[in-house]
Amino acid sequence: MNKLLKPLILLLLLAFIQPAVGQQQKKLYSISGTVNGETNKQVRIQAKDGSEADQVCKIIDGKFFFKGEIDVPKEFRIKLEEHEYSIDYMRSFFIEPGATIKINLNVKYIEASQIVGGQTENEYRRLVVERDSIKFGPTRKRIIKDWNLASVKKDSTQLKKILAENGEMKEDIKKWTVDYILRHPKSYVSAYQLFELHKDEVLKPVEKIKILDKLDPSLSSLNAIALVKSSLNNQIGQPVTDFTLSDVAGKQVKYSDIARNNVTFIDFWWSGCAPCRIENPHLQKIYQNFKAKGFEIVGVSSDKVQKTWLDAIKKDGITWTNLIDSQKKVNESFFVQMWPYNFLVDSNGIVLAKNLSTEELKTQLELLLK
Repeated sequence: MNKLLKPLILLLLLAFIQPAVGQQQKKLYSISGTVNGETNKQVRIQAKDGSEADQVCKIIDGKFFFKGEIDVPKEFRIKLEEHEYSIDYMRSFFIEPGATIKINLNVKYIEASQIVGGQTENEYRRLVVERDSIKFGPTRKRIIKDWNLASVKKDSTQLKKILAENGEMKEDIKKWTVDYILRHPKSYVSAYQLFELHKDEVLKPVEKIKILDKLDPSLSSLNAIALVKSSLNNQIGQPVTDFTLSDVAGKQVKYSDIARNNVTFIDFWWSGCAPCRIENPHLQKIYQNFKAKGFEIVGVSSDKVQKTWLDAIKKDGITWTNLIDSQKKVNESFFVQMWPYNFLVDSNGIVLAKNLSTEELKTQLELLLK
């Protein structure tokens, strides 16, 4: 063999063996926890951006344990299962590749739990202490105290003033957080702080674009950042994103095939959502009144169990096209964070409005479909 070819062949072989540039290899992490307070319940950890499967562990003899693999630092939350919807029973923290994490869980107030392990978690805790305790903590406590006092006195003028002050504080917190992100463009903590602002819907699209442009490219692989980017789609005045899901018969249905030449209402809902179910009869009446004039509804359910979805459709008498998004991929691409949520789209596929009430929808249709 030609001596010049040997190094070339070796390089080609190495190219196949070695991971691609920028690709991180997964490393093990472990979490060992003790419980400060008696409980026989379960503990759950879940990735905030949905990029990792949830893990659940039963507390035995005051202890719990988790392990897994991860390729980059990610923000998780830990919570007690019996307090599914209480913010007091959730605590955010970071897991990074190779980390050995120790948690002393405070069951009365999880935010007071002690979590040790990893540089990213240390950075995150410094941010929380500086922002939520030192910088804005005193103002927040005073606002809560003033609100409670004004509520007892039923002082509507003072309550209105306090609400305005609280709004100003939230805006200051947003500005402080954005400044932190821009000063730490390579930080995984910054990436997830942007994700939190995005979920709270406090950033305008132009603000998101500005921040995304400043972030280091190494953060672009995070699902949290992908979700922020996807929220820039389907804005009012923009073309709606097409999608394909299964209908009640299991047939794959493309949204654009239904919406073609029609004013379309995309309704995000699920069977366990009480406000959604209350709206369905009103939507059905609107659908019957405007269907012949060029109006369609496409329901997108996030139900995980098909039977409960089908039962709800039958019980509520829904006759418009309904599709199921059990993996919530379409929900994510439309940045749906609550239910019901909806988009009104014109006959050219341009988003006209978001999150309309049934009365607002009726008013819009009366203007559009005279």
